[in-house]
Amino acid sequence: MAKNNIDFKKIEERWRKFWEKEEIYKFNPKSKKPIYSIDTPPPTVSGRMHIGHAFSYSQQDFIARFRRMFDSNVFYPFGTDDNGLATIRLIEKEKKVKAFNLGREKFVKLALETLKKELRLEYIADWKNIGMSCDWNIFYTTIDSHCRKITQRSFIELYKKGRE
Repeated sequence: MAKNNIDFKKIEERWRKFWEKEEIYKFNPKSKKPIYSIDTPPPTVSGRMHIGHAFSYSQQDFIARFRRMFDSNVFYPFGTDDNGLATIRLIEKEKKVKAFNLGREKFVKLALETLKKELRLEYIADWKNIGMSCDWNIFYTTIDSHCRKITQRSFIELYKKGRE
């Protein structure tokens, strides 16, 4: 019979730290194994992770784990979608400001600082705590200039192809 005094949080934390230290889920670009890439929209930084996030993103995590069991080199980065209306509203609420009143340049600077120093680390910790098997060494954010340029280029290409 199981004891009633099992500290599951402590056990989960120990294993999570072990997985991260050993880089169990690290993508190896030099591997000869077939690459299986998981490219999905990253979750929106909306303050706190909720059960809907966990439900929808656990499905792709199941697939990543399944593919690893069958000897695939899984490319499964983690990112955050923090370039849009949800982020504007979150920063306005957290900082009690209006984007329109601050101006674009000042608001973007405030958003970047707030996301980096106050919100993103805790948000990512939530994802780690549910045991997501992403490669945590590969992180991207939709608000960084590289991602914005790729997105803009994609929209321009679609426009030129007549797919408005």
